[in-house]
Amino acid sequence: MRLKEWLLVFAVMLATTGCDRTVPTETSDVRSPSLAAAAAPTLLSETTWGGPGSDVTEGAAVALDGSSYLVGFTGSFGSSEKLFTVKFDATGALAWQRTWDAPGQFIRDEGRDAAVASDGSVYVTGLTFVEGNRALLLKFGPDGTLLWQRVFGGNAHGDAVAVGSDGSVYVAGALRDAADAEDLFVIKLSPDGAPLWFKTWGATGVSEQAQGIAIGPDGNVYVAGVAPRPSEPFLGEFDAVVLKIDPAGNSIWQRAFAGGDVTDARGGIDVAGDGSLYVAGGLQGPSGSGFANDGLILKVTSEGDLVWARRWENSFAEGVAVAADGRVVFAGQTSFEQGGDDALVVRLQPNGKTSDATTWGGVGFDGGRDVAVSPDGTIVLGAFAEQPPYVLAAARGRASRAKLSVTTPSLSLVDFPGGVVDPAGLVETPTGTTTYGGGVDAAVVRMAP
Repeated sequence: MRLKEWLLVFAVMLATTGCDRTVPTETSDVRSPSLAAAAAPTLLSETTWGGPGSDVTEGAAVALDGSSYLVGFTGSFGSSEKLFTVKFDATGALAWQRTWDAPGQFIRDEGRDAAVASDGSVYVTGLTFVEGNRALLLKFGPDGTLLWQRVFGGNAHGDAVAVGSDGSVYVAGALRDAADAEDLFVIKLSPDGAPLWFKTWGATGVSEQAQGIAIGPDGNVYVAGVAPRPSEPFLGEFDAVVLKIDPAGNSIWQRAFAGGDVTDARGGIDVAGDGSLYVAGGLQGPSGSGFANDGLILKVTSEGDLVWARRWENSFAEGVAVAADGRVVFAGQTSFEQGGDDALVVRLQPNGKTSDATTWGGVGFDGGRDVAVSPDGTIVLGAFAEQPPYVLAAARGRASRAKLSVTTPSLSLVDFPGGVVDPAGLVETPTGTTTYGGGVDAAVVRMAP
C-alpha cells in the first residue's frame, strides 16, 4: 500500500477513536478584495483518454510550447496494468500515447510524475517490478520516441522528478533500508541517464518518503516528503518535511512541519521566481468535536522559515504550481460539490489570500491528481474521471489558517551505493481514445486564467 493511501486509512481509524487532541487553527481566511473580483478560470478544453478498463492519472506536466503530458497506469491494454504516458497538444487534442511494460512480468508498472526539459524531452518516474519493485525513470523525445530507460534502488519507487537548467534530472522517492523500513532518496542523473550521485535520508527502523521535488532559480534542489514525528515514531503520527540540497548533493537545511496527527506533502512542491517554496499536502487529526481531513498548502522561504499555512475542509491536496504572475495553484479532490467527489482547483495570492476556487467533475468519482501552469498562464489539471458530462463550477470557500510547529531534524544525507541499469522494458502505442469507454479515464482539463 502506498504511504499516502495508508495515511488516509489511518485518518479514518483516528476519526473513530474519540481522541481529544485538537488541530489548532486561526480564524477563517478572507478573500482579497483585489482578486476576489477577478474572473475565475474558464474552461478551454476537457479531454479524457483511455479504454474500457481503468486509466488513472498520477502526474502531469506542461512544456514551453503549451503541450501537456499525463502519466499514470492503465488496465485497458493487456493482461497487466502498464505505465502510460500521453501527450496532448496546446489545444488539448491527443498528440501521441505510449505504454511501458517491464519484461516477463504481470504486475502493475506505474508512472507517478513527469517533467519536461527545455529541449522538449519528457522524463517519467514511477516504479516497476523488475528484480523486485524498483524505481523507474524513462526519457522520451517530444515525438514519443523512448530515448532511454533506467531502474535503481531495491524495493524502491520514484515519486517525483524535476529537471535542472543544465539538463540534469533529479528523482525523489523511497527505498527499503537494512531494517526493512523506507528511507527517502534523491538521485541525480545526467541527460544521458548516467548517475551522478545517489543519497538517502532517514532514521533506522521507521519510514520516510519523498513526495515532491523542485529546482530553485539558483539551482538548489528542494525535496518535500513525510516522516514519522520524532516524539511518537511508532504511533502513526507524521510530519511534512522539506530538505534543501545543493547541486552537488550536500544538505543545506532540513525542516519538519507538524500539525494534528498527520501532516504530509503528498501534493509536492514548487518554487516561485523569488525563491519562495510552496508545499501541498494534507492535515489530519481531531478538531473540536469532529475530525479534520483537510488539504494543506504551506509557503516557506528559501531559508526554511514558514511564512503561512492554509487548509481546505474535506479535500485532498495532490498538486501545486506557481504561475508567472506569482499566484499559486493548488489542485486535488473534494467532496459534496457536483453530487460526488470532484477535482478541486484553488488559486492563492503570494500573501496566502484566496483568489478563487473551482471544481470540475460529474456525478461520479472524479478527482485532480496534479496541476501545471503553461507559460501563457493556462492552468493544466491532470485528473481522473468517470462518466461524463462534466461541469466546471465555482467551489464553496472553506479556507482557514492552520498553525503548525516547525523543527529542524538532525538526520544526514547518506551516499547510497546502488547503481542504475537498463530494464529493457517494452514500449507500445496503445489504442486509447478520447471517447469515454467505461470505468475510470485519465483527463486533462485546460483552463484560461
